[in-house]
Amino acid sequence: MKVDRAVRPIGNCVTHEQANLRKEAAAALGEIADADGAPFLALVANDPDPDVRKNARWALHQIAARKAKADK
Repeated sequence: MKVDRAVRPIGNCVTHEQANLRKEAAAALGEIADADGAPFLALVANDPDPDVRKNARWALHQIAARKAKADK
């Protein structure tokens, strides 16, 4: 599966009832660092679980860093 095709299926997991799955989905989106993952991460940037929030914010930072690098 191409990475860009994985963003939506992984992103759909950020709203799962299980916090660990939300946390890991956010981390995976950060590893991919594709801008299409940002809307999914925005959904959990203020998640009740601190680990989910941490990973979502880290992932959003990864996306911003990748974009900044591409803009150079």
